[in-house]
Amino acid sequence: MITAQTLPSLVVGVLAGFCLVIACGDDGGAPIDAADAADAAACDCPAAEPPVPERFELRENAVVVEPNATTIHGAGCQLGELLVGGGCFLPNFPTEVALVTSGVNKGGNWQCTWKSTAPVAINAFAQAFCLVPAP
Repeated sequence: MITAQTLPSLVVGVLAGFCLVIACGDDGGAPIDAADAADAAACDCPAAEPPVPERFELRENAVVVEPNATTIHGAGCQLGELLVGGGCFLPNFPTEVALVTSGVNKGGNWQCTWKSTAPVAINAFAQAFCLVPAP
């Protein structure tokens, strides 16, 4: 309910909003002259870079995890690329091999440390997820 005490505040708020809309207008609809139209047509702006999803690359390195041993292996990005993540992958999910650590090492590569209790060698993969620079 609007009372005599709130009416002045309401009027001031509406006037302030109206003034703000008018002050932030678009130059009052000034017409575009021929020089402005020519400048717009001769735009020499650089081309937009490709969308980020198209610039991701998966770099993968295979390693053989020896029987009853600990194996450290990594994957990295190529020169100029940015490492944004990574992972460690074991095909067929053998239960005799455990992933001990996974993360970025001091060299900026994705590193995996595997511990095997298997009686045979097991294939594993270190993966780096890289952002390729824009052309």
